[in-house]
Amino acid sequence: MAEFIISVVLIGMSPVLTPAGKTDAQGNPVNLGGASLAKPLVRLTAVSALFLVLALLSTGAKTGKVAAWFGGLVVLGVGFNAAGELEAISGYFGGGTKAAGKKAATGTTQAPGTSTAGGRG
Repeated sequence: MAEFIISVVLIGMSPVLTPAGKTDAQGNPVNLGGASLAKPLVRLTAVSALFLVLALLSTGAKTGKVAAWFGGLVVLGVGFNAAGELEAISGYFGGGTKAAGKKAATGTTQAPGTSTAGGRG
């Protein structure tokens, strides 16, 4: 049940969280400011049908375990597909900026040609 809820929330929030002006690999605009509801509706229908079949299969002991693992794989696939939406959610909750992380990672003050062991290099 939790896998179904997570999948529905991630797919359902995609029209709201997709940033306007996003482009694909060829540079074509993906979303021109208007949220398209057709793709998420098709995905929600497919996920609902898939989890219905998994629920019907989960009546046995072994098939229940297989259905649970397959439901987890579906959630992982939905999560990987919703990477942009998850980034937008983390931005809303103050997930930090990329520039701050990059500055912290590259902000060394060591002069060129010196060793880090206090000159005993």
